[in-house]
Amino acid sequence: MANRIFSVETCKKLINENKGSSVSVQVARGNDTLTIMPVVNDSGLIGVRFKPEYGNYAETNYTFGSALFFGASDANEAIVSNIKGLRQIFRGKEKASENLQGPIGIATIYGPVLEWSRFWTITGLLSMILAFMNILPIPALDGGHVVFLLIEAITRKRFSDKFMEHAQVTGMIILLSLMVFSVGNDIWKHWIN
Repeated sequence: MANRIFSVETCKKLINENKGSSVSVQVARGNDTLTIMPVVNDSGLIGVRFKPEYGNYAETNYTFGSALFFGASDANEAIVSNIKGLRQIFRGKEKASENLQGPIGIATIYGPVLEWSRFWTITGLLSMILAFMNILPIPALDGGHVVFLLIEAITRKRFSDKFMEHAQVTGMIILLSLMVFSVGNDIWKHWIN
């Protein structure tokens, strides 16, 4: 039974699950629909390069004001998507090992060929992800400092230096653990693929 797939990631996953066997793929070419049966190699590939575009879109020249508006809208969408993704991970509906990327995973996302539009889209997305991560209320990050400052402003009592030192160490342990997990996860994915 044929499934219509709208996500590149879902398509890659389904292809990867059929290593060593052929898969039936329908391709729209002009007004025709072709059915091909490529064999999935041991790396989970069929020799197709996915592009980030999902159709033929006309290029639009933006004014400075409209570019700011759409840029802010895209940035906001990136942050909202990250919040939703983290919520899914914490609820156990998504696996952290499949959704968190380290430096190797990020390099893989960029791909082997430099395409400026793809490069800047991914770079902008990564910048928004880093900005979002930085405002999380984790000690050692800006979000953690803001939380401590708000508590001090409300209670009018300053935290002791010893407490702040322990909080910073705790924050660093959390960040280093996350870094070790993401890099180790990248290495493990690279090793098994």
